[in-house]
Amino acid sequence: MKRLSLIFLLSAMGTLSFAQTDQAGIRSTFTDYFKLQEEMRIAESLEYIYPKLYELVPKETMIKVFEQTFEDTTIDLTMRNAVVDSVSEILEIEGVKYALLDYHFEMGMVFKENFGKEEGEEDSADESSEFSPVNFTVTMMKSQYGEENVAYDEEQRKILIQVSNKAYAILNPAYEGSWKFLDKKPNMTPILGQLFPQEVIDKW
Repeated sequence: MKRLSLIFLLSAMGTLSFAQTDQAGIRSTFTDYFKLQEEMRIAESLEYIYPKLYELVPKETMIKVFEQTFEDTTIDLTMRNAVVDSVSEILEIEGVKYALLDYHFEMGMVFKENFGKEEGEEDSADESSEFSPVNFTVTMMKSQYGEENVAYDEEQRKILIQVSNKAYAILNPAYEGSWKFLDKKPNMTPILGQLFPQEVIDKW
């Protein structure tokens, strides 16, 4: 009986050890991934996205979309200070591991003088006027992220947004054996069934 108890205890400890190693790997790899986003190294950061997504949306298309966003000449956009708040238990299905992580980061938006203006338009609009593109954007950000998470510095024309997200973490031996990620967002719902087993979708 004692021997059986010892075997069970060692087995449980081994399982816990593997789970902790997986969770540490997720945290470390996600930090590397977000660092590339902070540095605007778009093409490199997309290597951390779950490759199965590229069977539905070509990687080249995603690169162009991100580059157009970050190369906007009317706004300086920054992302920094990402923190992984929690990592779920690991779910393994047919040799592929899945988890869900919660994370947050700070997003900054600095509006340049030409923001909201047509090319060649004079710089005459006042932010206190009846319609201000800047104020409209601030209101929209507060609606999306929550008023308590959005701060606007009128003098610097800068918004600071505290963003909280969830992301799937996937370790699929078919893709280089490293953790990959995919943000869990409402607009992804229609295609999740083409990316994950139903058990994963039902769980998270």
